[in-house]
Amino acid sequence: MLRFIHNALNYCVALGTSASGVPSINGWKTDYTVTTNLALQPNGGNLLIGTTSDLGMKLQVAGSAQLIGVSNYLYGQSTTNATVALIGVNASNHVSIDPSGYGATFGYGATFASDITVTGNINVSGDITAYQTSDKSLKKNIKTIDNSLDIINKLNGVSYNWNKKAKNLNSTKNDNKNYGVIAQELENVLPELVHQMYDSEIKGVDYIQLIPILLNAVKELSSEITELKKQINK
Repeated sequence: MLRFIHNALNYCVALGTSASGVPSINGWKTDYTVTTNLALQPNGGNLLIGTTSDLGMKLQVAGSAQLIGVSNYLYGQSTTNATVALIGVNASNHVSIDPSGYGATFGYGATFASDITVTGNINVSGDITAYQTSDKSLKKNIKTIDNSLDIINKLNGVSYNWNKKAKNLNSTKNDNKNYGVIAQELENVLPELVHQMYDSEIKGVDYIQLIPILLNAVKELSSEITELKKQINK
């Protein structure tokens, strides 16, 4: 083992191998009773691992990096010294963005190259630009929705306010009046539009899929009105 000792401070840097034979760098008190912090490049410069190409960032790793243990997180610190956990693995072995519970903020935009699954609520204060796949080349069994007006007549639009249980599930829900349908009632007519939420304890509604039914219902109603006008004008 190679040691670099600072006698005045009673600390040393030890270069050697661990008990399992893995090369290691450790900070110790010189009597090896207490491990201490080990600072790499504390006076400036960047730390490069597995590469010699400096991209200008403090830590640059070529290859995979792994956090080992329970509830280990990668942290970032702002210029005001406000430390925020960015990403990590919690005790349930789930990847967590901002596991500190303060919410994940992407101030400069974030790009995800794969699917994102969220357990919980997504609260957005700005616009959301999103599109649903609707290309004809991706569909089969295409049929015009018949009797749309009959379907609509079986549904009941309601106004309502969120109760305490709803607010506990989503803290952004307020006391404003809302408009919609009752999921259990819709399920009796269009079960495909009702889905389980919150660990299957709550029913949710796919409101977007009501649009084409409403569209055809209006067209059916318009045709009926046109026919009635023709009969009146005879």
